[in-house]
Amino acid sequence: MLYNWSGAAYRSPQIDVAEIVVEEVLELEVTHDPDGGVVFSRAHIDGKPIHQCEGFDDAGQMQDWFSKVVKVGESTSLHLMRFRLANV
Repeated sequence: MLYNWSGAAYRSPQIDVAEIVVEEVLELEVTHDPDGGVVFSRAHIDGKPIHQCEGFDDAGQMQDWFSKVVKVGESTSLHLMRFRLANV
């Protein structure tokens, strides 16, 4: 089930938005190199650039966002969930 917070995140009731079916879960490794660059273990998903799949306007925007989330010299593993609406 996809949901949205009714008010403040994590401090308000959740409102159901739509029933979904998870079709695939993909791992994404994000590394913030010591030189400051951000590297992703996947460049594309089904031929689309990873930044488009994740809702960023361009690759630089995605790198900027993750450079603030992952510390320099460290890596983190994330899971990307691909889903569809249950009624479709």
